Amino acid sequence: MQNTSTRIIFLVLILGLVTGAAYFSLHPIVSTSSLINASTSTVDTVVNLPDEASSTAPTASTSTVGWEVGMQTITSQDNGQTIVLQKNERFIVQFGNNLNWKLAFNPSDNITRVPNTSTADGIQGTYEASKIGTVILNATGAPICKPDEACPQFMAVAKVTFIIK
Repeated sequence: MQNTSTRIIFLVLILGLVTGAAYFSLHPIVSTSSLINASTSTVDTVVNLPDEASSTAPTASTSTVGWEVGMQTITSQDNGQTIVLQKNERFIVQFGNNLNWKLAFNPSDNITRVPNTSTADGIQGTYEASKIGTVILNATGAPICKPDEACPQFMAVAKVTFIIK
């Protein structure tokens, strides 16, 4: 009985590794950095987006049009960076559309979402620096999975600091 249980556990682990490897081969912008204890969470892997410590300038987007032109675009390349904004300055958050992104600003009232703005082309929204201070953006991206299909269990994380003057 124990031998059969061991085989089943081994097969489940192999299936998980193959599924994760297949996902990461199709989604190369993230890399595995650490594991979360599976007994306290359904998330098996946390991936940190690139930390570009050599540059503090945000990456410009090539997909901005109309009123969005000239705004700073915050991308996964800004992970770990500090971005300086002027009060009332608007910017775009564009982490892509390969993951389901959730954004949390702390404190939440210093940066506000501009209503009726596009979320197409991997843009998570257009935001405005509404109060002077320091704000931390914590972004988490989860896989987009279809019902009744194997889905890798990981979370991509990014952290960007904003200084609003």
